[in-house]
Amino acid sequence: MNTKKLFFATCLACLSFLSIAQSKSVAIVNVNSNLETFTENQLTDFLQLFTEYNLPEYTPKNNAIVASIIDKQGIIKRACNDEVCMRKVCAATSSDFALSGSLNRLAGSIYGSLQLVSANENIQSKTARIEFVDQPLKADVMLKLLAQKLFGLPIDNGILQSLTDPKVMANQYNTEQKYLDLSGPRFGMAFFGGEAASVLKASRNNGGYDASANMFMFGYQFETQYLSGSNMQGLIEFIPQITGLDQSLFLPSLSVLNGIRDSRSGFEFGFGPTVSFTKKANKYFDEQSQTWVRPADVANVNNLPTELKLDSRGSVYGQANLVFAFGKSFRSGDMNLPLNVFAVPNGKNTRWGFSLGYNLAKP
Repeated sequence: MNTKKLFFATCLACLSFLSIAQSKSVAIVNVNSNLETFTENQLTDFLQLFTEYNLPEYTPKNNAIVASIIDKQGIIKRACNDEVCMRKVCAATSSDFALSGSLNRLAGSIYGSLQLVSANENIQSKTARIEFVDQPLKADVMLKLLAQKLFGLPIDNGILQSLTDPKVMANQYNTEQKYLDLSGPRFGMAFFGGEAASVLKASRNNGGYDASANMFMFGYQFETQYLSGSNMQGLIEFIPQITGLDQSLFLPSLSVLNGIRDSRSGFEFGFGPTVSFTKKANKYFDEQSQTWVRPADVANVNNLPTELKLDSRGSVYGQANLVFAFGKSFRSGDMNLPLNVFAVPNGKNTRWGFSLGYNLAKP
């Protein structure tokens, strides 16, 4: 029985020896990087661990020892990425191979490369290069993809595409957020109908504004989330706006909307109160002229009931209405582009319109 145990132990020892004998030593020189999220030492250590755990045919040398030898030889690690320099490292560290890489940010992309150089000049060097999207927080994943490509290991195409295709990255980036925040500037057009349109078009002598019933508006949307469930979120939106500056008018308003949004698709719906401030005057309806007139212009001899009506000669009043809005946010890279349509029903003075906005996706 002891003989059998001795035999199996001898076989295991021989197999271990053969495995070690077949293993090729590799000195990891450096991972050159100008990214602020990871230091070069962190990336170099990651590459050593990846080689150790995923490439049994290679035995990485201790990084600290390799770095010490390189320093003694006067070799600049940051510049050691060509075959001549890397073979010097092989000779200095008694390694079969030298591995060097880089991850550098330039012009909105991150350019990554890894190079494996043999101490034997007759063995051709290997190089892997990938242009990544500008996501420095994923530098370790980028380095893993480069190593998989260099050594012919299986690559997750979904991960590769998410870090190389800007469109995929943009959609994933917004989808992975806890919520989609669309706070930002708004601008668009408002269209007035009914009596409001008639007053806006009328001359100032008659209480009008000498203006068009279609006006430019701009403002800013502030929003806060109060409910979140998967991709759906409940929101409160505060939207102060000014309308009519394109026609020398100043018509301020404030809307407070309670809304719901699908952060994956960007669709949203909201409703709530809106308060607008305009000039109004007390008028009564004159049967003879079939118009609303001020008692100051035509005496109200029959004491007809008066109402506050839009009039440029009157005083400023606030008016509350209900606004309904529907929209969708489009994505372009890191930018959100929300488009909304709205309606404010108010009998004969209904108004509607649309607004556009923009903001950067929040990390």
